[in-house]
Amino acid sequence: MAGNLIAFDIGESQVKLVQLSGGTVKNAVAAELPDQMVSGGEILSMDAMADFLRDTARKNGIPLGAAALVLPANQVFTRRVETPPMTEGQLSYNLPFEFKDYLTQEKSRYYFDYSVQRIRQDASGAPESMELFACAALKSTIESYRSMFHRAGFRLKTAMPEEAAY
Repeated sequence: MAGNLIAFDIGESQVKLVQLSGGTVKNAVAAELPDQMVSGGEILSMDAMADFLRDTARKNGIPLGAAALVLPANQVFTRRVETPPMTEGQLSYNLPFEFKDYLTQEKSRYYFDYSVQRIRQDASGAPESMELFACAALKSTIESYRSMFHRAGFRLKTAMPEEAAY
């Protein structure tokens, strides 16, 4: 990974910022959030949070730039699924159907992503099935975070569920 990436984990009472450069942690900060900033995993004022993140980064010598976000559990659906072997295009088409019982809005309103965990092979070594870690998040949620980070001086490059943020 070239350049800096600042990872953010925004909790109920604390925000954590980790500066990564070349895959190495260069700086890590945990800052207490002001009261009534987050409630039930929801940021109450994206503008106020943006200002807080910018000020916290500045006070702790963390440069502005690319950002990665750990999405709160209540803002992303995650599933482990098993599918027949598929190409990326086939997965892009079929993945929304793996969430049909969970989505509260039309599937076109979500971003979907996955990570291949394992490919099972039959006795001859041919792919038989794929185990995936899959997730779905509302596009409006991601766009709200993108705007918040922009106001704070960061560019949101990636958002991931807690389970994928190791």
